[in-house]
Amino acid sequence: MSGRALHLSSLALIEAEAADVFSIYIGMGGGIREAMAVGTVANARRLHCTIGSNLELGIAQAAMIHVALALPALEPVRFPCDIISRFFYEGDIVQAPLPVEGGIAHRLDGAGLGVELDTDAIARYRVT
Repeated sequence: MSGRALHLSSLALIEAEAADVFSIYIGMGGGIREAMAVGTVANARRLHCTIGSNLELGIAQAAMIHVALALPALEPVRFPCDIISRFFYEGDIVQAPLPVEGGIAHRLDGAGLGVELDTDAIARYRVT
């Protein structure tokens, strides 16, 4: 489903009062902009959001953390996010582990998404 279609579907669910919580999948739902749009509309209607995962690597998880920290509709104590992929992989393609400690994701301080790519890891995982 495209991000735009997902956004329209979320609006339909809100209008039908058919949802209390939205699980936003950034990679499958059109990216950061669409995730923020769904979260903003949900927040305006006093609905909650959480961030779902498909076991993404570090770049996508960094995007997930940024969206999670920016969405006022997020209530992670009641509806925990799935920013847990780093616990399933032996390695990643970002240089430093993401700041997820004790079940809490912390802000990334670097430029852009806040991560630096590990070019050696990218070369190692490259399929030719």
